[in-house]
Amino acid sequence: MAVCGQQIVPHHKDKNPVDWFRPVSQPKLKRWQYSLAEFEVLDPVMKKAVCSWDDVTAMYRRNILSKIPFQKTPYCEDAIWAREAVMNGHAIVYNPAARVYHYHNEDADFSFKRCFTTIFMQYRYFGLMPQKPQMPFLGKLRMVKLLARSLLPNVNAMLKWHRYNTQNFNARKNAFFAFMEARKKGEDELDNLHTQLCGKPPVPLKTL
Repeated sequence: MAVCGQQIVPHHKDKNPVDWFRPVSQPKLKRWQYSLAEFEVLDPVMKKAVCSWDDVTAMYRRNILSKIPFQKTPYCEDAIWAREAVMNGHAIVYNPAARVYHYHNEDADFSFKRCFTTIFMQYRYFGLMPQKPQMPFLGKLRMVKLLARSLLPNVNAMLKWHRYNTQNFNARKNAFFAFMEARKKGEDELDNLHTQLCGKPPVPLKTL
């Protein structure tokens, strides 16, 4: 009923070099289709993988959008739509060969809120508990290598993007801790914090 492609980041100096598109394999189609009973018994990780929809570049059959419209929500409308489509028995396809350039520079506040609402929505819709963001020594070394390979001899640019990535990583880590702390206090507290930070989540559609 629908197919989506892949977002990629061009090799532009005004975009984070750590996110530049560096393919390591040939793109392969993925097609998902389940009955409602089959989907409901999937584990949260698989549910999230099936519904990792990306509406930045996608095509839909007109009749499916009339039947299952996008919900009004501040975030994750694409994953929510994919969940409803799959739960109603429709097939969706991922075609990573269909690529589009798409990028946003993010300050720490935006990264915090985007990460918080992402893990909140994945928890609400797929039952997925977040994993604490980790940047081990090898991860830090890889980041430095990518920056050096992409930007040398411009040391100032290297330092700028190193600071950018470090700040956004810390913001994502803080979002994780905020989510976990709010969840300890109860579901109402978690809902209230999400509404305060990111807006009210939508009410899930009933399946047919």
